[in-house]
Amino acid sequence: MSSQRKITWEEVAKNQNSNWIVIEDTVYDPSTYLDSHPGGPAVLQNRAGKDATQDFLDTGHGAVARRKLEEFKVGIIDQSSQPAQWQKGGGTPVNAQKFALIVVAVAIMTLFCKFLCFCQTHLRKNKKIRKKEYNLLSSFFQSNLPLGQ
Repeated sequence: MSSQRKITWEEVAKNQNSNWIVIEDTVYDPSTYLDSHPGGPAVLQNRAGKDATQDFLDTGHGAVARRKLEEFKVGIIDQSSQPAQWQKGGGTPVNAQKFALIVVAVAIMTLFCKFLCFCQTHLRKNKKIRKKEYNLLSSFFQSNLPLGQ
């Protein structure tokens, strides 16, 4: 078993500009992967210098992501060090979750309104067509049927 480099939280903080992140007590330097990350570079940059475990797990990363992550491993967290308050993980902030929920709700309401407008327009057209058909049929029957003869 090879010894792994032990890194303190203070060192992680010093390498915040290098985009070091911590996931499950392992330190990674994904700086060369920023532009290739499917979620974009901001996702990683926003967690730089911090514990990103909860974000990583919440996003549902699978085996492929975990294998890719190993390419950027720097070391493991020294368990005798403690993270500063700003470094502690907590997943996506509640405000961001609420904002995402509002965006989804607005999108659904917009689609629903467009659907109602389509239905209303379609029904009006059908009503006009039916009225024209009725008028044509009425005039046909009135002119071509002998009544009481």
